[in-house]
This record gives sequence, structure tokens and C-alpha cells, in this order.
Amino acid sequence: MAWSFPSWKSIVYGKIPQNKALYNLIKYIYEHTGVGGTVGTSEIEDGAVTTDKVHSAAISYDKLDTNTKQFKEVIRIPADGAAGDTWDKSLIYIDKAVKVIDVGIIPDTQFGQATDYAALSLINKGNDGAGTTVIASKTFNSTNVADAYKYTSLGTVSNADIAAGSVLSLAKAKTGDGQIVPAAAIELILERAA
Repeated sequence: MAWSFPSWKSIVYGKIPQNKALYNLIKYIYEHTGVGGTVGTSEIEDGAVTTDKVHSAAISYDKLDTNTKQFKEVIRIPADGAAGDTWDKSLIYIDKAVKVIDVGIIPDTQFGQATDYAALSLINKGNDGAGTTVIASKTFNSTNVADAYKYTSLGTVSNADIAAGSVLSLAKAKTGDGQIVPAAAIELILERAA
């Protein structure tokens, strides 16, 4: 006769088999092999646990480390129409409360020059579109040049906490005749608030 052990679910839910010898064997294995204790990362093979094997409520938010709470949003913007244009364009809708860690631009061509130049600002428009709170801003002149295909931060973040339901926009201001903002990727590094 072949022995078959009950599934771990039946042990967890207390459905212990009637056979006392089998019960004692399972209890011994459970208590002496670490099955019932803490499992360390060295005991789990790489790739053994995938998202489809973890229940959505199995890991609470407060158990995640800071790096896990952070994520990136990358928004592609087209090239500006004209050097002298100024604008304030919606960039992203924030559906859950977040903290802005950093924001930057990755332009397709070099951006920034002397005399006639532009400044970019990330603005919190709030949930009604009327907000004017600046989160980060940078003037792209001859000392603050954004190189092509390289990330350039818009600078120190302030007013970093963003409520759920808010919209963030990207605004352009100009000095002199301005400068065309090239096609670029705008990268936001955000952290979930809860």
C-alpha cells in the first residue's frame, strides 16, 4: 500500500487524518524540517515564486521595502511647436496617493543654450485642474544643459506629497526668444504612500 500525505492546505486548515501514526509522522516532519517555521531566501529557488502564486492580500504594503514602494512612470512628449511658445500641458493622472521622489527629462536632442532658453516645471494641478503648486523646476540655459539621451533631473523636489485624484502637468516658460523643447521622455520616480 502506498502512503500519500495530505496536502499542506489540509494541515493548515486542521483537517488532520484519523490515523494517529500518520498524524505523528506529519507532526514530526512539520516540527523538525522547518516546514512550519520561517523560510529564508536561501531556501527558495530563483523564480520559484511568481506573482500568479502569491495571493493579492498575502503581502501587506507596510512589509514592502522602500525600493519596492518606488516605481517609474515615463511619459513621451512631442517636440515643441516653436521656440517662443509657452504652455502648461497635462502629463499624468495620479490614481493613488504618492510622493514624488524625482522628475527628469531624457531629450532626443541636446536642450539648453545661452540668451534664449526655456524652463520646465512639474506642477500639481490638484483634482480640479486649478492647482499651481510647483513640484520641481529647472531652467535649461548654457549652465544647465540636458544632453541627448541622458537623464537630467528637474532639480530638488518640493511639495512632494500628491493626493489621489490629482493631475500633474508639465509647463514651459521662456527667457528671451525661448528654445524649442525637443521630443523627450519625462520620467517620474514615485513612491506609493499607502
